[in-house]
Amino acid sequence: MQWTGIPKHASHISRETVDKISMIDTVLSDQIVNGRKYSSPLISRDGTKQVIFSPRRTSVNTNAVALRQNVRDRPLVRNQVRSFPPQRLPQRRTTKAPLRIPTFYIVFMAVVAFFSLITLLWQTLPQSSTLNIEPAPDEALDGFMSDYTGLTERPSVGDDFLLQVTETFSSTPYTIQSGDSVSRIAAQNGVSMDAVIALNNLSQANLLSVGRVIKIPNMDGIPYVVKNGDTYESIARTMDTPLFAIADANDIQSMDDIAPGRTLFIPGARMSREALRMALGDYFIWPLQNRRITSPYGWRTDPVTGKGRRVHEGIDLSASTGTVIKAAVDGRVVAVSIDPVYGKYVILSHSNGLQTLYAHMNAFAVKEGDYVYQGAKIGEVGATGYVTGAHLHFGVYKNGKSVNPLIYLK
Repeated sequence: MQWTGIPKHASHISRETVDKISMIDTVLSDQIVNGRKYSSPLISRDGTKQVIFSPRRTSVNTNAVALRQNVRDRPLVRNQVRSFPPQRLPQRRTTKAPLRIPTFYIVFMAVVAFFSLITLLWQTLPQSSTLNIEPAPDEALDGFMSDYTGLTERPSVGDDFLLQVTETFSSTPYTIQSGDSVSRIAAQNGVSMDAVIALNNLSQANLLSVGRVIKIPNMDGIPYVVKNGDTYESIARTMDTPLFAIADANDIQSMDDIAPGRTLFIPGARMSREALRMALGDYFIWPLQNRRITSPYGWRTDPVTGKGRRVHEGIDLSASTGTVIKAAVDGRVVAVSIDPVYGKYVILSHSNGLQTLYAHMNAFAVKEGDYVYQGAKIGEVGATGYVTGAHLHFGVYKNGKSVNPLIYLK
């Protein structure tokens, strides 16, 4: 604290005494006062040195020591900074917040626990008759093998085979009545058209004669004639039918009891698509867009010489040179050649012993060994061979013998 004047209560002190005190303070400026050494310079009131006192004086004595002692014993003046020894602050106690679980997890765990308890109780309940609930019969499943009555896509027997044979195969006679059709008869008896057609070997299923007696099987399927080298296992694989179904339907007692020529009934089996379409008269497509027949199948006079009669083993379709010729049905190309009579010709081989002949062609579009699909281009119309003009000769052969193509053309 800077001492700038004489305290009020010491106004009676003489000027001389004050000067003495200033001198003493100057001397003591480099001494230790109250255990503390002054480090700042002392500058008097006249500008050379100044007297600095921290404590406030309460009395002044001519005795410098007494005066200094009085100064030392006085309390601190207002606004004077007093140092205190550092004190240790109390440690802060942190309280851990309680763990809070979200309500969602509590509800979720409660639901899981509830259903787990229900499951355990259900498994421990007695198996009484009231708990053994049998599902109601599914007519769709029962009729899996008997729902086909048209030329739509049929499910594969190998995909989820659901047939359950409970009796041996048998058949009952049925007399064709007016208005009957294969599809109607099959639907009334719960079997497919394949079963009726194959069991009765109907080559023209769309031409049923009234009064004809046919056989109706008691289960869906088709017959199969055992060949040399066949086994029941190989037949089951070929027909894509479970072995147990074949054994049950035919009352087979031993797997060794098999002989060539024996007719087996294969439950759930189907006719090939080609065979079915052929039997329904909806098998081949016309090889030309133009369906005008200039010469039918059968006996005719030689068109070139106008003399003699011979069998025309096919039909002639009128067309101009270069007209596209299409395959009447899927098949393998077995011949691409030239003949003095048929000119340039192509022969396709099909299933069920069928072959088709396309003659008098102008150009080929296939080669031997190719597999073509129904409607694919196989060549162009021409006037090669023994002809009087451009046209297509179309012939159909069954097991090597010519038949009327109109039987198979739709």
